[in-house]
Amino acid sequence: MEINLRGAVTKKGQKDLDWRKPFMPYWQEVEALQEELAHLEATDPLSAEAVLSIGTSAKKLAKDIKEQEKIITESASSFIKAVRKFTKPWLEKLEQIERMSKSRLALWTQAEKARREEEARSRYEELMQDLQSGPSDGMLPALIKAEVDSAGPLRTESGSAYTITEWTWDRENVQFDLVPNEYKALDEAKITKAVKAGIRNIPGIRIYQVERVRFRTC
Repeated sequence: MEINLRGAVTKKGQKDLDWRKPFMPYWQEVEALQEELAHLEATDPLSAEAVLSIGTSAKKLAKDIKEQEKIITESASSFIKAVRKFTKPWLEKLEQIERMSKSRLALWTQAEKARREEEARSRYEELMQDLQSGPSDGMLPALIKAEVDSAGPLRTESGSAYTITEWTWDRENVQFDLVPNEYKALDEAKITKAVKAGIRNIPGIRIYQVERVRFRTC
């Protein structure tokens, strides 16, 4: 058995089992509906009925294609879900281990950095006392920082860890009224849910009625 370039499973002397074949009749119907609608406008009762027929046929055809798609992909989908369900507990534990390791290393590196800074400060202060030409008070912070920053990453056989300095922001204490509008985002799903539940007045939001066409297939 072999896999051909189109993704079909084939075997000498047997019929091609291309998964695309069940869909081929649908494509012909889709093209026909598209072609028919391209030359049709709803201008009178008769043409409106024809447009309705095309619309409902498209809806039913889409439903049939989705059903066929479900049949073909069901086994693969079940397999993927089973694999992910099997590995999920281990992945979650590993993520927790990684987070806890980073947190504990962060505490250690902060303490280690403070210790090295203190050692460097004491050393340079002694140097300033012994040598009149030693570094000035203004240079001291820069010298200490340079020495502390020169320390390399922590290494083990399985890898290494190093610290970086980056900007972040406080997500728990936000003064929303002071935040510029460009950084605010509407919760569209929440607003839609509220409108469907009967809410008709939300400050800053225009709520109105609109007519939409819905198809119901037989």
